[in-house]
Amino acid sequence: MELAVDANEVWPLLFDRAQWMPSFVGKERLDGPADAVGERALYTSRDSSGQLHTRVDEIICLEPQRRLVFRLALLDEDATTAFADWRLVPTAAGCTLELSVFWLDLPEPGMNWTDVQTLRQSYVTATQTVIEGHLEGIRDAIAKY
Repeated sequence: MELAVDANEVWPLLFDRAQWMPSFVGKERLDGPADAVGERALYTSRDSSGQLHTRVDEIICLEPQRRLVFRLALLDEDATTAFADWRLVPTAAGCTLELSVFWLDLPEPGMNWTDVQTLRQSYVTATQTVIEGHLEGIRDAIAKY
């Protein structure tokens, strides 16, 4: 997504989900330095039915104003479920913001190939929807400034 603002203006928003993520309910830091590599925090969000979901997010890579990578994990098991990779690339007009999400869910043992392909396509569709929603949320938050 092309933005007509400098990466320095976008960077703080990546940490302040309340500004751009309508489902965001709260963050509780567990350990590690705040907003730095090693920070682990509980993130709570509300789905469309009103149900609360909490997961662990851990910052595993941080290059200020350029890249931020989170490891997402299940609350009870601390098993990694996904990685979210935010990248800011300077341009002459501002910057480009990119988000990639990588899921680690595996098919159930014994699933037939057709069901595996259907599951994979549902992940692709859902992931694209999440990415587009997050990028639009950031764009809207920038427009408020």
